[in-house]
Amino acid sequence: MNSSEATADAMRAHIERLLAQHEIRHYWIKGTAAADAYALRDSVFGDRIGIPRVRGELTYALALHEIGHILGAHQNSPDVMTREREAWRWARDNAIKWTPKMEHYAARLLLSYERWEQEARTREAELRAQLAASPAVGSSPCPDDDLADQRYNEERMREIASLWEEGE
Repeated sequence: MNSSEATADAMRAHIERLLAQHEIRHYWIKGTAAADAYALRDSVFGDRIGIPRVRGELTYALALHEIGHILGAHQNSPDVMTREREAWRWARDNAIKWTPKMEHYAARLLLSYERWEQEARTREAELRAQLAASPAVGSSPCPDDDLADQRYNEERMREIASLWEEGE
Protein backbone atom coordinates (compact mmCIF):
# COMPACT_ATOMS: atom_id res chain seq x y z
CA MET A 1 0.00 0.00 0.00
CA ASN A 2 1.30 3.45 -0.75
CA SER A 3 -1.02 6.35 -1.41
CA SER A 4 0.33 9.88 -1.26
CA GLU A 5 -3.22 11.08 -0.58
CA ALA A 6 -3.54 9.43 2.86
CA THR A 7 -4.75 11.83 5.53
CA ALA A 8 -4.06 11.79 9.25
CA ASP A 9 -7.52 10.27 9.74
CA ALA A 10 -6.77 7.51 7.22
CA MET A 11 -3.40 6.80 8.85
CA ARG A 12 -4.99 6.71 12.31
CA ALA A 13 -7.71 4.35 11.08
CA HIS A 14 -5.08 2.12 9.47
CA ILE A 15 -3.22 1.80 12.78
CA GLU A 16 -6.45 1.03 14.63
CA ARG A 17 -7.33 -1.67 12.06
CA LEU A 18 -3.90 -3.28 12.41
CA LEU A 19 -4.13 -3.27 16.20
CA ALA A 20 -7.58 -4.86 16.13
CA GLN A 21 -6.77 -7.34 13.36
CA HIS A 22 -3.68 -8.63 15.18
CA GLU A 23 -5.13 -8.32 18.67
CA ILE A 24 -2.39 -6.01 19.87
CA ARG A 25 -3.22 -4.07 23.01
CA HIS A 26 -2.09 -0.47 22.90
CA TYR A 27 -1.57 2.40 25.27
CA TRP A 28 -1.48 6.03 24.24
CA ILE A 29 1.65 7.74 25.48
CA LYS A 30 1.96 11.47 26.05
CA GLY A 31 4.04 13.45 23.61
CA THR A 32 5.64 12.15 20.44
CA ALA A 33 9.16 11.14 21.53
CA ALA A 34 10.32 7.91 19.93
CA ALA A 35 12.20 7.07 23.14
CA ASP A 36 8.87 6.80 24.98
CA ALA A 37 7.28 4.39 22.51
CA TYR A 38 7.60 0.66 23.13
CA ALA A 39 6.54 -2.80 22.03
CA LEU A 40 6.28 -5.86 24.27
CA ARG A 41 5.80 -9.33 22.87
CA ASP A 42 4.07 -11.53 25.42
CA SER A 43 2.51 -14.91 24.66
CA VAL A 44 0.89 -15.10 28.10
CA PHE A 45 -0.70 -11.67 28.55
CA GLY A 46 -0.80 -10.60 24.92
CA ASP A 47 1.34 -8.33 22.80
CA ARG A 48 1.14 -4.63 23.57
CA ILE A 49 2.59 -1.36 22.40
CA GLY A 50 2.80 2.17 23.70
CA ILE A 51 2.52 4.78 20.98
CA PRO A 52 1.58 8.44 20.62
CA ARG A 53 -1.76 9.24 19.06
CA VAL A 54 -1.42 9.33 15.28
CA ARG A 55 -1.60 12.97 14.25
CA GLY A 56 0.57 12.94 11.13
CA GLU A 57 3.27 11.20 9.16
CA LEU A 58 5.87 10.84 11.91
CA THR A 59 3.56 9.52 14.61
CA TYR A 60 2.12 7.16 11.99
CA ALA A 61 5.62 5.93 11.07
CA LEU A 62 6.44 5.43 14.75
CA ALA A 63 3.21 3.50 15.37
CA LEU A 64 3.91 1.25 12.37
CA HIS A 65 7.46 0.71 13.62
CA GLU A 66 6.25 -0.42 17.06
CA ILE A 67 3.70 -2.74 15.43
CA GLY A 68 6.62 -4.01 13.32
CA HIS A 69 8.30 -5.10 16.55
CA ILE A 70 5.32 -7.39 17.11
CA LEU A 71 4.65 -8.56 13.55
CA GLY A 72 7.94 -8.06 11.72
CA ALA A 73 10.63 -10.57 10.86
CA HIS A 74 13.58 -11.40 13.14
CA GLN A 75 12.07 -9.86 16.27
CA ASN A 76 13.55 -12.67 18.38
CA SER A 77 17.07 -11.84 17.24
CA PRO A 78 19.53 -11.14 20.06
CA ASP A 79 20.88 -8.27 17.93
CA VAL A 80 19.11 -4.98 18.66
CA MET A 81 19.98 -3.50 15.27
CA THR A 82 18.50 -6.48 13.43
CA ARG A 83 15.24 -6.05 15.34
CA GLU A 84 15.19 -2.28 14.71
CA ARG A 85 15.94 -2.55 10.98
CA GLU A 86 13.32 -5.24 10.50
CA ALA A 87 10.68 -3.26 12.42
CA TRP A 88 11.33 -0.27 10.14
CA ARG A 89 11.23 -2.53 7.08
CA TRP A 90 7.84 -3.85 8.23
CA ALA A 91 6.64 -0.26 8.76
CA ARG A 92 7.65 0.76 5.22
CA ASP A 93 6.16 -2.34 3.62
CA ASN A 94 2.82 -1.98 5.39
CA ALA A 95 2.29 1.78 5.27
CA ILE A 96 -0.54 3.25 3.25
CA LYS A 97 1.80 6.21 2.79
CA TRP A 98 5.60 6.43 3.11
CA THR A 99 7.17 9.81 2.42
CA PRO A 100 10.74 11.12 2.28
CA LYS A 101 10.08 12.82 5.62
CA MET A 102 9.14 9.45 7.16
CA GLU A 103 12.20 7.81 5.61
CA HIS A 104 14.46 10.51 7.04
CA TYR A 105 12.86 10.02 10.48
CA ALA A 106 13.43 6.25 10.34
CA ALA A 107 17.04 6.70 9.19
CA ARG A 108 17.75 9.24 11.95
CA LEU A 109 16.38 6.89 14.62
CA LEU A 110 18.37 3.95 13.24
CA LEU A 111 21.54 6.02 13.33
CA SER A 112 20.87 7.02 16.93
CA TYR A 113 20.44 3.33 17.85
CA GLU A 114 23.68 2.44 16.08
CA ARG A 115 25.55 5.23 17.88
CA TRP A 116 24.03 4.24 21.23
CA GLU A 117 24.90 0.57 20.70
CA GLN A 118 28.51 1.42 19.84
CA GLU A 119 28.87 3.75 22.83
CA ALA A 120 27.34 1.15 25.14
CA ARG A 121 29.74 -1.56 23.90
CA THR A 122 32.74 0.75 24.34
CA ARG A 123 31.66 1.82 27.81
CA GLU A 124 30.92 -1.77 28.82
CA ALA A 125 34.45 -2.78 27.85
CA GLU A 126 35.86 0.14 29.84
CA LEU A 127 33.77 -0.79 32.89
CA ARG A 128 34.83 -4.43 32.69
CA ALA A 129 38.48 -3.34 32.61
CA GLN A 130 37.96 -1.03 35.59
CA LEU A 131 36.21 -3.72 37.59
CA ALA A 132 38.86 -6.31 36.76
CA ALA A 133 41.46 -3.95 38.22
CA SER A 134 39.30 -3.10 41.24
CA PRO A 135 40.47 -4.35 44.67
CA ALA A 136 36.82 -5.26 45.40
CA VAL A 137 37.14 -8.23 43.05
CA GLY A 138 38.95 -11.04 44.86
CA SER A 139 40.88 -13.81 43.17
CA SER A 140 38.97 -16.51 45.03
CA PRO A 141 35.27 -17.33 44.76
CA CYS A 142 33.72 -15.52 47.68
CA PRO A 143 30.97 -13.03 48.51
CA ASP A 144 33.20 -10.28 47.10
CA ASP A 145 32.55 -11.71 43.63
CA ASP A 146 28.80 -11.24 44.10
CA LEU A 147 29.41 -7.70 45.32
CA ALA A 148 31.58 -6.98 42.27
CA ASP A 149 28.85 -8.33 39.98
CA GLN A 150 26.28 -6.15 41.72
CA ARG A 151 28.56 -3.08 41.44
CA TYR A 152 29.17 -3.84 37.78
CA ASN A 153 25.45 -4.19 37.04
CA GLU A 154 24.56 -1.00 38.92
CA GLU A 155 27.32 0.98 37.22
CA ARG A 156 26.39 -0.40 33.80
CA MET A 157 22.73 0.57 34.27
CA ARG A 158 23.76 4.11 35.29
CA GLU A 159 26.04 4.39 32.26
CA ILE A 160 23.41 3.05 29.86
CA ALA A 161 20.81 5.46 31.28
CA SER A 162 23.17 8.43 30.87
CA LEU A 163 24.09 7.40 27.30
CA TRP A 164 20.40 7.08 26.45
CA GLU A 165 19.71 10.57 27.82
CA GLU A 166 22.67 12.06 25.94
CA GLY A 167 21.48 10.45 22.70
CA GLU A 168 18.15 12.24 22.82
